[in-house]
Amino acid sequence: MQKPLLEKKLAEQGMLLLYSVPWPPQGIYTKKLLKGVEDMKGLKWRAYSPATARIAELVGAQPVTVQAAELSQAMATGVVESYMSSGATGYAIDPRETRVKGARFTAPDVLARLDPFDIVIA
Repeated sequence: MQKPLLEKKLAEQGMLLLYSVPWPPQGIYTKKLLKGVEDMKGLKWRAYSPATARIAELVGAQPVTVQAAELSQAMATGVVESYMSSGATGYAIDPRETRVKGARFTAPDVLARLDPFDIVIA
């Protein structure tokens, strides 16, 4: 994502870019070697959102809701056999390999209504 392009696209929708940050790319982690998408059929797949549940359905896997804090235990006990996540959850990666950015945005009128003394940064 390039900042000027993102700012333009958001402005067309009446939105304002607040900031963007680097985020590692997504990867698929499994207990077994995958040679093709057909190998995912029936796998218990960690689903942490409607989007990841839909991906599981599309590849023939069985979506299972598991929170990130429970993921290693779920993999060890067979509750899940596969998942899709960034390297931040999956394993340590070289930060120079980060190519994706996460962005936060808001409507300018909402931002204008905020009282700066009410903003708390935790």
